[in-house]
Amino acid sequence: MFFPSIIRSQFGRLLYISILAVGVLAPDAARAIVAEPNSRLAGVIADQTTRQRTDVSTNQLAAAEVARRNGVLVEWNRRFGTPQRLRGTNLYTALSPALGKQLISGDRTWAQKAVEVMAYLQPLYGDSAFGLSFQPRKTECDDLGFWHVRLQQSLLGLPVVGAELIVHFNREGKPYQVNGEAIRHPSLNLVSGITAESAAESAIRWLSSEGGIPLRAEPQPALVVFALRSAPRLA
Repeated sequence: MFFPSIIRSQFGRLLYISILAVGVLAPDAARAIVAEPNSRLAGVIADQTTRQRTDVSTNQLAAAEVARRNGVLVEWNRRFGTPQRLRGTNLYTALSPALGKQLISGDRTWAQKAVEVMAYLQPLYGDSAFGLSFQPRKTECDDLGFWHVRLQQSLLGLPVVGAELIVHFNREGKPYQVNGEAIRHPSLNLVSGITAESAAESAIRWLSSEGGIPLRAEPQPALVVFALRSAPRLA
């Protein structure tokens, strides 16, 4: 299954969403399309919200205990099995105070620092062997002089639609909070069983039969992991 691009903004003027085969379409009818945010298509995606839970691993719990002892609050997202929020006076010292002091020094951009923070906090989000990584999307400074960096998650090089974290820095440049959604899904199948062309044709036929929702196909569909209001899956 294929998806054209990452959602440009939360829902923007056009909502980039993926209609998936599981539970809604025939297996060959899932693909990404562009639709208006208030269309029936948005409701179809909302209906796919699942109560599925992903268990937090033993290694993650061990890392969370270390963080707790170092004064960090850890709140879990039980659906994805990753932290929903981490908060402390200095997240650089959450897992290893000695290493954290080394990370504070150095001349780097806020985006680089945010990626570095997530690499440091990796044990809380899952085994690095699963290919979790984060790429900066937007950097903002508020009226208090605090910096906030939005990160897009990737899994083995594939963008994860619906997985975004924000790393917050205080005026002293210390990361004090990370919040948002990130997936940890080691059993996720990342092998597509359908070509981009076949998926596009099937999805357009199916959606046309459901009421003629206005669509336009993207010229170069791209494979992504879809986790927006649903269990992570290839799209």
